[in-house]
Amino acid sequence: MVFPYIFLHFAYGILIAYTYYTILNWEVFMNILVIDDSPVQHKLAKFYLGTGFGHSVESASNGMEGIDRAILTKPDVILLDIDMPDLSGKDTLRALKKIRFTRNIPVIMTGTDSNLNSKDTLLAMGAADFIMKHIDMKTLNTRVTAAFNMSFQTA
Repeated sequence: MVFPYIFLHFAYGILIAYTYYTILNWEVFMNILVIDDSPVQHKLAKFYLGTGFGHSVESASNGMEGIDRAILTKPDVILLDIDMPDLSGKDTLRALKKIRFTRNIPVIMTGTDSNLNSKDTLLAMGAADFIMKHIDMKTLNTRVTAAFNMSFQTA
């Protein structure tokens, strides 16, 4: 009669250990909106962040479309290009931070060397981070995750 109790106790211990292992190794999968006029950037983000890291990646090809998508889909993080025709990244950021439904979404600005001058201005306007284009995807995933986690600490 002792055997069934020992077996149940052992099985219960394995279940508890597996539960703690799962919780401690929990991956956060996010909904990411990429607002960029370059189709190549959309494909890269979908491939690396979507396929590589398991995030859901939406795309918008200009600022107005990006604002509409952000309101409709409420992404966890937005990657926003600075240099876009029509509505610039700076104007798009300004609009996103004024809209009640999108103001708390972390926005990571993406740009080139020529955009480094406006980095402080963008951060003061409410951008969560500024990253250079052509960043390696593991670093990009780390920065996106950090911006997502920071949004919980400030909320």
